Amino acid sequence: MKHTGKNWVCLPCSAGAAESKVSGRSGGSGVSNISLDRIPLWGYAIIGLLLGCAYVYTPGGSKSGMPQLSADIAEPWSKTPVAQWPQFTLVNELELKGVPKAPEGWGFLLQADSGQILGVTHARTEAATTNADLNQRFVSWRMSDAGTPVRTLAFRGFYGPPTAQSNSDIWLLRPVDDKAPVPVTPLKIRHMASLGGMRLFIVARSSGDASGKENRIPCSAQEVGGSGELMGITCDAPVSARGLAGAPVVDKSGHLAGIVTGVGEDEMNENGAVTSLKTLGAASLQRLTN
Repeated sequence: MKHTGKNWVCLPCSAGAAESKVSGRSGGSGVSNISLDRIPLWGYAIIGLLLGCAYVYTPGGSKSGMPQLSADIAEPWSKTPVAQWPQFTLVNELELKGVPKAPEGWGFLLQADSGQILGVTHARTEAATTNADLNQRFVSWRMSDAGTPVRTLAFRGFYGPPTAQSNSDIWLLRPVDDKAPVPVTPLKIRHMASLGGMRLFIVARSSGDASGKENRIPCSAQEVGGSGELMGITCDAPVSARGLAGAPVVDKSGHLAGIVTGVGEDEMNENGAVTSLKTLGAASLQRLTN
């Protein structure tokens, strides 16, 4: 191709161009001209928008599963050393009908795209249970900071359509007061497609540690689905899988890339530790919160 001022001319077809000029015949396979001065300014704007849509998108972000525009702006605290990141996790205290009120593991807070705050914790029922069934059993639930019990957020029930089956991996909870102050930093869901090998951190509490100390376990994306869904991670070093189910997996920009759901395919070592873990990815979380 050669630019001649206003037109692009296909050089490999120059012989055909000469023949066309002599015979008066139109180009056919001879000359390929694209007249740039015939494209209006709004045409360039549309081309630019289409190129932008192809570059930045949300995998499975809409209810129809179609890509959406996205802007994952890094959280300000993500630019500090990981050890200085804010606290994310809280201790659960729940009561369901037939289940005595007692501390039950831990959870964290998620901020949906709508701005709504939701509680997230590891599910404790079979997938066949509907949200309506869970809400019929609901008595009370709150999440609090182990070190500062006054920092508490209370919930009024389970989030999601009543007739929909509850997710077998996580539970989403509705706060009693949507405007109540949050005791820890909520996490926002990652929109960009996950990439194999990208840097991640599992945020988890040590099993049996009543102090509420969080561990930030370095890992990387191991298995990524066709739509950019994070499906598995590999830890830098073997870790005990006990108590990791429901732990958030955070990327370097401070966004929620997934949630740990179980052990991967690798075998435990002699200390019962693993390096491979399964995850529920950000695209699935988007569908659950929409």
